[in-house]
Amino acid sequence: MAPKEKFARNNPAAQALKKGRSFRDLRASESQITAEQLIAQAQELQRLTGTVRDPSKILLSSPTELALYRQNTRKEFEEHVRKSFLDFGGWVRYAAWEEEQGAADCVRSIFERALSHHGEKKEFWRQYAEAEQRIGTADHARKILFRATTCLPQSVELWLKYVALEQSTHSDDHVRQVFQRWMMTRPPAFVWRLAVQFECYRNGSSSSGGASNNNNNNKQEQQHTAKATTAASDNDRVRVLLKDLVMKHNVAGSWAFYAGIELHALHDAERAIEVLQTALRALPGAQNEVSLHLLLAESLNACGDAPAARKTLVDLLEHCTRDATCLPEVRETVFNALASFERSSAATAGGASSSTERAAQESALINAQVRMRYRFMIEQQHQQQSTASGGTVLDAYASLAALEVASSSSSSAAEEVLRNGVATAQPHNDVEVQQHASLAMALARCMSHRAATTSGGDDKQAKTDAKEMLLKQLQAFPHGRLKNPALWTEACRAILACDAPDAIDVVRKVLGQALGACPDDELFRFYVWLEVEFIRGRDSLARAREIYKAWLDRFPLRCATWSNFALFEFQNHEIDRADSIFKMGIQLLSQRAKEAKIISEAFQFYDEVDALWKERLRCSMKRGGSGGEGRDAAAAHTAVVYEELLQASLGQYFGAFDAWRVTAEDAAQKKAAALEQQLQQKNNNNNNNNGNQRSTTDAVDSNDAAAATPEARRLTPPFFFYNGNQRSTTDAVDSNDAAAATPPEARRLTPPPPAAGAEVQPMIRRLAAALSGCIGFERRRDPTNGMEVLRNVFRNVVQTRRGDLQQRIAADTEFQRVMHERQWVELSLSPVFHLWRQMEAEFGTAESLSAVAGVAEPPKKKARLFKTSKA
Repeated sequence: MAPKEKFARNNPAAQALKKGRSFRDLRASESQITAEQLIAQAQELQRLTGTVRDPSKILLSSPTELALYRQNTRKEFEEHVRKSFLDFGGWVRYAAWEEEQGAADCVRSIFERALSHHGEKKEFWRQYAEAEQRIGTADHARKILFRATTCLPQSVELWLKYVALEQSTHSDDHVRQVFQRWMMTRPPAFVWRLAVQFECYRNGSSSSGGASNNNNNNKQEQQHTAKATTAASDNDRVRVLLKDLVMKHNVAGSWAFYAGIELHALHDAERAIEVLQTALRALPGAQNEVSLHLLLAESLNACGDAPAARKTLVDLLEHCTRDATCLPEVRETVFNALASFERSSAATAGGASSSTERAAQESALINAQVRMRYRFMIEQQHQQQSTASGGTVLDAYASLAALEVASSSSSSAAEEVLRNGVATAQPHNDVEVQQHASLAMALARCMSHRAATTSGGDDKQAKTDAKEMLLKQLQAFPHGRLKNPALWTEACRAILACDAPDAIDVVRKVLGQALGACPDDELFRFYVWLEVEFIRGRDSLARAREIYKAWLDRFPLRCATWSNFALFEFQNHEIDRADSIFKMGIQLLSQRAKEAKIISEAFQFYDEVDALWKERLRCSMKRGGSGGEGRDAAAAHTAVVYEELLQASLGQYFGAFDAWRVTAEDAAQKKAAALEQQLQQKNNNNNNNNGNQRSTTDAVDSNDAAAATPEARRLTPPFFFYNGNQRSTTDAVDSNDAAAATPPEARRLTPPPPAAGAEVQPMIRRLAAALSGCIGFERRRDPTNGMEVLRNVFRNVVQTRRGDLQQRIAADTEFQRVMHERQWVELSLSPVFHLWRQMEAEFGTAESLSAVAGVAEPPKKKARLFKTSKA
C-alpha cells in the first residue's frame, strides 16, 4: 500500500472530512512553547521591522569590508521594505543611504518602487524631488515635480517647490508655464498674486541695468526703443494676470491688489483710478469697502487732484461715523489717512499756501475728528436708550477718553469725558460693573495728574475729590461676587496722596479689608511696597515678613510667592533665611507633585520646583559678594546646592520608576490572569462539546474519571508561579482543592520590559538637565577634580540602590525571585549609567569610561545560596 493511502486511511481528520464532519484535534502538542520563546520571537520580529542601525557609526578599514557592509545593509533595507512596504520612512531611509553611497540609479529605483505604495503622499514627491536635486540635475527634478503636480494638483507645497526650482534656474518662461498650469487647477487668489509679483520683480531686475557708454546715437535710440517695447509687453503681461485674477476671484481684495499694482508697481495712477471706479460700480456693497476708497484717494492724490482726494476721504469718514456696524479701528484708520493727507498736502504746499489756508486745513481736520468722536458717542447713547444696555456706552467713553489723551497735551478733555461716563452710564451686568470701576480709576488718575501739574502741585481739593470718588466706588462695588484688586490699590494711593496725618493707618485698615474681601497677589505686593518703600519705618522689615507669611498661608502653592519672599530676604542680607525659604518651597511643591493624581498637574508643580531651584542657585552664586573669600564661599555653597539638586532629581526619578513598576506589574498580572482564564474556559468548552468524539489516543482515561474531574485537564501556563516556593510547569496541574488552597499572595514573575516606560521619561529628562548644570558648575569651579564629585554621587546611588535590595530580600528567598528583583533594580539604574557614560565620554577619560562598565556590571549570585524549590 502506498504511503499516502496508508496515511489517508489512518488519519482521523481525513476520515472526518470524507464523511462530511468537522474534526478538532484536541491532543496536546508534543512541543510546548514557553514564555522565553515568545519573547525571543517578538524581539526578532522587532529587529526585522524596526529601525536599522545608523550607518554613520560604522568604521570600515578596507574595500572588502565596505563591500560586505553595503551588501549586508542593502539586504536589511530590502528585507524591511518588502515586509513593511507601507512604512514610508523605511523607503526614505533606504534612499538616503543609497544616496550616501553615491548610487544615483539605485535612489531613483527605490523611489519608483515606492511610487505604487506612497504615490498619493505629497511628502513622497517632495523627498523624491529633493533627492533628484541633490544627485541629478534640474531637468531630473523638473520632471519629478511635473509628475507630482500632475498627480496631486491640489498640493500647494509641491507647486511652490516647482516654482522655486524654476526660478532658481533663472528660466522665466518655465516659471510662467508652471504658473499657467497651476492657474488651470482653480487655486486660491494668492497664486495670481505670486505670478504678478514675479513679473514685477523680473521687470524691475531687467530694467535696472546701467547705461551704455556707446557714442553711437542710433544704437542708443534703438536700445531705448527696445527697452520701452519690452517694458510695455511686460506690463501687458502683468495686466493680463490681474484681469484674470479679478475675473476668477471677484472680491474687494483682488480689486485692491489690482489697483495697488497699477499705482505702485506700474506707476499708472490713471489706470488705478479706472480700476477702482470699476470695482466700486461692479462689486456689491462696495461702499463699505474702506480699502478701495483709501486707494482711490491715494490714486487721486498721485494724479494731482488733491480736492477730489480730500473729498473722497471726508465722505468716507462721514460714512464710517454714520455706520453703527463700523468698527472703531476702521474709523481710526480713515481718520489717520485723512490727517496724513492733510499734513502731506500742507508740507507740499509750503510757502505757497498762506497761514490762513493752513490754519483752515488744520481746523477742518480737528473738526472732522471731533465730529467722528461725538457722533460715535451719540450713536452709542442712542443704542443704550433703545436696548437698555450700557456696555457699549462704557466702551465709547473709554475710547473717547483715550483719544482725548492722545490728541491733546492736557487731560482736561479726557477728564470731562470720564466724569460724564462715571456719572451717566449705569452698569447692568458684571462686565459693565468692572468697566464702570475702570472708568472711575481712570478718572481718579486724571484728577491726580491735574492736581500734580496745576497750582504748583498742591491742589488738595482735586486729590480729596479723587479719594472720595474712589471710596464711594468701593462702597458700591459688589465685593461678594466680583473681585477688583486694582480698585483697592487705587483707593489706597489716593488716600496716601492726600497727605493726611492718619493716612498710613487708614491705608492699613483698607488693605486689611481688601485682603479679607479679595485676597490677591497684587494686594499683597502693594502692601509690601507700602511697608518697605513708602513708610520705611523701624519695624518695616518685620511687618513685611508678616505680610509674606500671610501671603504664603493664602497661596502656598505659588512659586512666585516663595521666590518673592526669598528674594526679599536676600536683598535685606538675610542669606541663610532666604535659602531656608527656598528649601521649604521646594519641599512643599515637590510633595504636592508626588500627591497629585493627574500627570499634567504633577508636572506643573515640578515646573515650579525647577523655577525655585534656578532662583536658589542664582542667589547662592551671589551670596559671597565680589571678594576672593566671598567667591570661594559662594562656590562652596553652590556646590552643595547643586549636589542637593542632583540628589533630589535622583530621588524623584526613582520614586517615579517605582510607581511605574507597580503599575506595569499589575497590568502584566491582569493580562496573564485573563489569558489563563480564557484558556481554561476554552478547554472546558472543548471537553463539554466533544463528549463522545474523542480519538483513540485520547481515550486512555475512563469516562468516569474524566467526568469526575473536568477541570483537571488544563493547559500548562507559560509562566512561573510564586507562592513561597518555586513551582515547575508540571506542578501546575493540580486538583481543584489544591488550586483553592493556593495562597492569595501568589504572583507571577513576569520579566521587566527592556526599557522604562513613557511615564518615567520626563523624570529622566529632568535628571539629565540637573546633571548638565552640575557638570557645568563643577568644571568651572575645579576643572581638574570637579568631576570626581559627580562620580562619587553616582557610585553612592548605585551602591544604595543595590544595597537596599539586599537588605529588603530575606535570606531564604527563592533564586528566581531574587533574580527578578535584581532585574528591576538594574533596569532602574540603566538611565543613571547612560547619563554617567555620556558624562565620561564627553568630559572624562578612557579609564573613567571603562570604570563605569565595571560599576554597571551587576553582582553575581549563586543559586545554592537561596532556598531550593520543593519537589
